[in-house]
This record gives sequence, structure tokens and C-alpha cells, in this order.
Amino acid sequence: MKDLKRLYREASQRCHPDRVGEEDQTRAAEVFVRLQAAYRNNDLDAVRAIHCAVREGQLFVGHGMVLSDAESLRHAIVVLRHDLDHLASEIQALRASETYRTLKDLADWDAYFDEQRLTLDDAVLRLEDDRAARNFRAKLRLAQHCSDPRYRLTPNCLIAGSLLSKSVLFLKKKLKRLSKPPSECLIA
Repeated sequence: MKDLKRLYREASQRCHPDRVGEEDQTRAAEVFVRLQAAYRNNDLDAVRAIHCAVREGQLFVGHGMVLSDAESLRHAIVVLRHDLDHLASEIQALRASETYRTLKDLADWDAYFDEQRLTLDDAVLRLEDDRAARNFRAKLRLAQHCSDPRYRLTPNCLIAGSLLSKSVLFLKKKLKRLSKPPSECLIA
């Protein structure tokens, strides 16, 4: 933990956007944000890598420093190597992800998306059925509550009675329609 804090402090002093030249401020801000994220996640390896890159690679040119052409090129090489390492680690993380492996192994995209659509449709139907069952149980509890003579004339029970009678009528009509032979259903 002490190592993490020490490395973070040293690296943050070197890559803080206010401590680098104007041309490096956007890059310094990116590195500083990554450093802060690594520190917040207690990722010692990431903090150490950023610290090393900032300290040894001199990713940023300090205020008032004039570099020769060779030093400028070395500086550019270090920055590009750091970017390359960062991108390589991101690519490696993507390739290790389950999503990448699933997509890589797909032979028929249409079949995959059709299967996903069916799975989601089933989930939606199950959720709708659960919601309808919960609503029905709630109405049933309210009806049982309202069957008690003490509560019959309360506003909730009057509304519930009206809703319950409408629900019963709807269900009776539906049952009547389902009990008809198919030829009568088409005519009606």
C-alpha cells in the first residue's frame, strides 16, 4: 500500500497537466486520468507501469526545456512505444473477453441474432406473465379485504369492486369465445 501511494505521488507530479509543456497537456491529461483510475482501483502494476513510463521514458517535456532534434525523436519514440504498449494491452484484454470469443466463433450471424431475439421474447413473456399474476393476486387480496363488511364502502373497495366485476365480465366473454367452435369464431 505504501508503494502504491509513493509511486502514485511521484508519477502524478510528473504527469500532471499543469506541470508539462503546452504541447503535451492533452497527452498528460490522458495519462493522469489513467493513473488516477489505477490508483483508485489499487492496481499497483498499472501505477508502477505508468510511473516507470513517466520517469524513465520522459513522456513529457518540462517547461522551458529545449530539445535537440535527436532528443525530440527519442522523445517521440518513447511516447509512441508507450502508446503501442497501451494499445497492445487493450487488444489483449478484448481478445480475452467472452464477448470477443463468442463473436469470433460465430458462423451464422443471422441465426445467432434470431436465437437472441427468441430468448429475449421468452424473457419478456415470462416477465409479463409474472406481472399479470402479481396484479391478479393483488386484486384477489383486495377483493378478500373488501368482502369484509367493515370495508365495503371505502373508496378503495368501491373501485376494486368495479374493477373486479369488469375483470370477471371480460374473462366470461373470453371463455365464451373460446368455447365456440372455430367456424363460429371466424363469423363473429
